[in-house]
Amino acid sequence: MILGPLLYLIYTADLPTTDKGYTANFADDTAVLTVHEDPDEAMQQLQLHLNKIHPWLMKWRMKANETKSTQVTCTLKKRTCPPVYPNNKQLPQTNEVKYLRIHLDRRLT
Repeated sequence: MILGPLLYLIYTADLPTTDKGYTANFADDTAVLTVHEDPDEAMQQLQLHLNKIHPWLMKWRMKANETKSTQVTCTLKKRTCPPVYPNNKQLPQTNEVKYLRIHLDRRLT
């Protein structure tokens, strides 16, 4: 039995969540997602979720890889969500992100 994945699951089992935010984990890749028609509300929900994760990272002496972290607004509208600030640093906004070898673009095509 390979213990690496099992130990990681145990280690991250208490990752904070919110009612309106979703966390997708696979191995050491994590995505935090929120869904709302209003971009401002989606950003507020995402910021709340990130604010809960930061103390957890500090407690477990972990650090998010800021060079791999991005914010993508998936919508058919032209308006982008306002930026979010995990650890008081603005996440770069992009129109595409690679997650688990899948390229997700702004329009989810």
